[in-house]
Amino acid sequence: MKVNHTDPELFKLMKAAGCRRVGFGVESGDPLILRNVIKKSQSLDMVRNAFKWAKDAGLQTMGFFIYGMPQETEETMEKTTRFALELDPDLAHFMLATPYPGTEMYDVIQKYGNIFANEWRTTPSNRTRPASPCPITTPTWSYASGKRRIGASISTGPSGCGKRCRKRASGRSCRAR
Repeated sequence: MKVNHTDPELFKLMKAAGCRRVGFGVESGDPLILRNVIKKSQSLDMVRNAFKWAKDAGLQTMGFFIYGMPQETEETMEKTTRFALELDPDLAHFMLATPYPGTEMYDVIQKYGNIFANEWRTTPSNRTRPASPCPITTPTWSYASGKRRIGASISTGPSGCGKRCRKRASGRSCRAR
C-alpha cells in the first residue's frame, strides 16, 4: 500500500471490513535515496504515520525494504536498518535491488560502470543462495555483509521484532504474530 494515500479513517474502515494485515513498500530509510534514486513521492514522516495509524486500527504491519540501490552506501543502508527498527513492523522483508537489463536502474548503473555480474540466472532473486559477486551497484557492499547487518540489527530490535524476523534474515520462513 502506498503510504502517501493513507489516513487513520482508511485503516479503521479496512479493519471493519475484515482486513487483518497491511504491507508498505518503505524501500529505504534515507530521504535522498527515496527522493532522488527510487523517486518515491513519500517522506519518512508519511511512512511513520501510516505504520502508526495501521497499528492504532489494530492491523498487523509489514514493511518491505531494499538494499543496494544506485548511490547506496553503508551509511544509507544503516539508515534503512535503523528506520525498520523504529517502525517495528510485525513482519520485515529485506530485499536486494536487482538491476535487470532493460530497466532504468540497469541503464543508470551501466552508464557508470557499476555492473559487477551479468549472469542473471544466479542473481539473489533467482536462486536460493546468491552468487558472489551479485549484480548490485555498490562496490563496497556484499550480499553476505548485508545479511549479517540485517540479522544483527533486528535480533536486538524493540518489542521483539527480531524474534519474528530473525528467520527471515537467514533465509528461512517466519510468521507474523
